[in-house]
Amino acid sequence: MLFLTILIDLKILNKFPSNIFANDNSTSFNSLSYEEQISEYQLMVERILYKSIEKSVNNVYGENKRTSWDYRIINIERGYYPEPYLYRLTIEFETFTGAHKPPVDTNVAVYDIISFDPTIVKEISYEHYLNER
Repeated sequence: MLFLTILIDLKILNKFPSNIFANDNSTSFNSLSYEEQISEYQLMVERILYKSIEKSVNNVYGENKRTSWDYRIINIERGYYPEPYLYRLTIEFETFTGAHKPPVDTNVAVYDIISFDPTIVKEISYEHYLNER
């Protein structure tokens, strides 16, 4: 339901069209199942946060030393700045050092989306935990 809140807020702010795909009406967002919509919400949030996550990972491990993947949104809260449509997101993900190597650690980061025009994301916290092998 938290993803639905973001979708509704973005529609209210006119930040994306009602048909998020190319001009193919057979793939309009409203025609997707609930599970497919949740998957699309997850992808939207990942794309909004990707550059911030990459910057956080590079700050902790060094430039281009690790790659992140397997993003899981833990929490989304609304209303952290004067405008009620801005968000605090907590996301969990793993990092790895090579394509065929197992994940090295699990990371939990908290970001505030403080503007959608242009999109401005601020890191609030970043924690990493070594995975047991």
